[in-house]
Amino acid sequence: MHVGRTLRGKGGIHQRLNNHLHGQSSFTAVKFDRMGWKLRNGYEYQYLEVRNSRKRALLEAYAIGMLCPNHIGLGE
Repeated sequence: MHVGRTLRGKGGIHQRLNNHLHGQSSFTAVKFDRMGWKLRNGYEYQYLEVRNSRKRALLEAYAIGMLCPNHIGLGE
């Protein structure tokens, strides 16, 4: 459904998931009309920590190409 990374999240993945669940992200704004609570039913998440920025960008591009998500986090 969504592939993205946390560029500004000071609290890391925990903060970002909270943002999604509380409708405070572009993803929930576009796909769920800011009703992030809908993510609690029928959705799961996975994350992978990759410290090397080049490998992280390549992995994100690969995930986008393979999964064809409805929403891509552009950090805008």
